Amino acid sequence: PMGPGEAFATELEHCIRETAAVVSRTAPQWADRCETPSNKTAFQARHLQGTVGPLYNRYGFGAALWCAFYASAMPHGWPYDYMAPGQFGYSAFMCPETSGGRACTGREQLDKHESEGVPYHGAQKGTYNVEMASPSCALCSRLRSRLGPPPFVVKNPVESDARYVRMRKQWVNQWDVHAFGEWF
Repeated sequence: PMGPGEAFATELEHCIRETAAVVSRTAPQWADRCETPSNKTAFQARHLQGTVGPLYNRYGFGAALWCAFYASAMPHGWPYDYMAPGQFGYSAFMCPETSGGRACTGREQLDKHESEGVPYHGAQKGTYNVEMASPSCALCSRLRSRLGPPPFVVKNPVESDARYVRMRKQWVNQWDVHAFGEWF
């Protein structure tokens, strides 16, 4: 039988994997620069309903956000690597122990409150302060061990297509957290 928190961790991981698969499978539609950014975001949001929707319905906003965030490819980091260059904002908003934002021992165990997260107060270099719930040390450790560091992305069919490679160099907003905001 699954221990406390194990069911949530498994569902979150499934959501991340499914979201990454949808991103990859639909790349030819959303990666086309000839489509407007608003249409791309609306297209992406429609596809999120099938992946983050069930997690949101079962566990709430935080769980859905963590899924979308972990499976989002933010080309310039999120938001633009203010806190930790090259860290994708992950250390600032999801798992702050990766940049010294909290202390984890590495021996933490998943518990029955995993979907609630733990309070975290993050400052965004003079722009704003945000109080939020981030995944626990145990959950962050599990995600990193099973999925690797974020973003968890699946190779897509347009990555080696010369037309899309040229477009990507000119417009950086690929599939990112904007689609989650639109979906929500």
